[in-house]
Amino acid sequence: SDVLSYAGLVPFYRGPAIMSRGSRVGNPYTDEVPQSVGIGITDNTNIDSYQVIKGPQQALYPLASLGGLVLQTTKKPLAGRSQTILDFKVQQWGRATFNFDVNQPLATLGDAKFTYRVVGIYQDGQGPLYNSKDDRTGVYPSLAFDWKDTNVTLQYGNITFKYLPGGTGILKPDGGIYTGLGHRNQNSPRNNTDRNQMGDIRLSWTQRLSSTWQVKSQVYYFKVARRGSTAFPTAVNWNNNTMTYTVRRNDGDQYAFDVQTDVSGKYTIAGMAMSSAFGFNLHDQTGESKFIVATATTLPGFTGLTIPIGNAAAINAIVLPAFSAYVPPPNPGTRTRQHVNNGYFMQTVDVIKDRLTLAAGATYSYIETTTNTNLALRNPFTSTNAAETAILPRYSVVGNITKEIAVYFSEATTFNPAVGTDINNVVLPPILGKSQEIGLKTSFLNGRISVSVAAYEMELTNQTVLAAFPALNSAGLNYFIPIGDTESKGWDASIALSPLPGLQIVGTAYKGTVHDFNGNPIAATVENSWSLFGRYDFARTDV
Repeated sequence: SDVLSYAGLVPFYRGPAIMSRGSRVGNPYTDEVPQSVGIGITDNTNIDSYQVIKGPQQALYPLASLGGLVLQTTKKPLAGRSQTILDFKVQQWGRATFNFDVNQPLATLGDAKFTYRVVGIYQDGQGPLYNSKDDRTGVYPSLAFDWKDTNVTLQYGNITFKYLPGGTGILKPDGGIYTGLGHRNQNSPRNNTDRNQMGDIRLSWTQRLSSTWQVKSQVYYFKVARRGSTAFPTAVNWNNNTMTYTVRRNDGDQYAFDVQTDVSGKYTIAGMAMSSAFGFNLHDQTGESKFIVATATTLPGFTGLTIPIGNAAAINAIVLPAFSAYVPPPNPGTRTRQHVNNGYFMQTVDVIKDRLTLAAGATYSYIETTTNTNLALRNPFTSTNAAETAILPRYSVVGNITKEIAVYFSEATTFNPAVGTDINNVVLPPILGKSQEIGLKTSFLNGRISVSVAAYEMELTNQTVLAAFPALNSAGLNYFIPIGDTESKGWDASIALSPLPGLQIVGTAYKGTVHDFNGNPIAATVENSWSLFGRYDFARTDV
């Protein structure tokens, strides 16, 4: 979240979910695979780079939002390179973090090379806020095989988090944040933590067929398990000077399986340079939510937590019930499955060399959402929403006014499964969308000055907003309120300057609105943002 804020994106909450062009666009893609499972927090130990793409991208990235997406690339074995990187740091509050990164050639047999890489993290200790756990233990081993124009990589990852979920701040009657406990204010009991364990395995294969054609395929499996007994203030009585906590057992599992293949190449016909890309993506995701709110039935003998506002001793005296102390209600939760198939084709043609480029394509998308609304029965999945299909066309025109200045226009559509259920615990219908965008891109002085400006308008159907906690649906879970269609419009821009070798200054700006069709602003959206940062790369000297 911190890193992406400098690229003009806004964190949706603590964790990987971000907002682009005013509204949430979901979690980043990892090595081009959508991370659409429910992730509360992630770690960047195994991330090599981020790429921010604004605007419609569903041509080559199924499940992408019209607002944009973030591509994060993992640290893979580096053939022919030997390196060991150790990093240790301690914050002023006492939290210590140790990272390691080891890459070594394993064996060479003729033209075949085997390389392994192991990346890991260990983090423990007190953070800047009282009782704010953020412990992490993770390891990411990988093995690569390179032979001529073939690369096969096998990656595995496993990381465990113990962290403070949700927000613990409270608002004063004037709307300001209460800081009665001082600058390290934290309204959190000592044992208020979630334990998230994430594991994944990925097999990827890249085959270069020629100097201009290649095939990329990968199979990916991902799992998240979330467990914890948590509490957070949800009611404040300023007349009595007390605050009341909601106590909850967090218990959820998410699984995702993804298979994809992409074929891309460049060629020339009748003197016109062309490029083609086509492929498919199969994405299957299952989630189980068994979150239990403490009541007289689900937590016998528990009478609730109401304490004086800002009383650190009373907060620290709270001992949350053990995870095993909760008694599941008759309906302990919901299980939902989403199955998404996409097949796509994209074609570009340089109609006038160095002057005019046309691009067009389409995606065939199939979405099916099924659910089991009572986990106690363990019934087979039943279709809540009938399978739906759509053909998603897109096209764009790019004109080069000069070598340094280009203008473009694009129109695209999207078709994604919705996330969550309504007040009756019914899975929400898929989201359809359409976007138009016009923009200008420039690059001067051999790239030392570059500017990008875009104006856009987007329309989305079947939109929802999250019901304010502690409101729960018929299954005792958080739910979404349908608000119909929404319209987003605005502009964003970025500028990058490189006045000296190694020095770069980047600024971004956004201004726009996200409204329903009655003109009312949508909750949890952003109407303007800007960022400015600089970096300097010192010259590397190999010894």
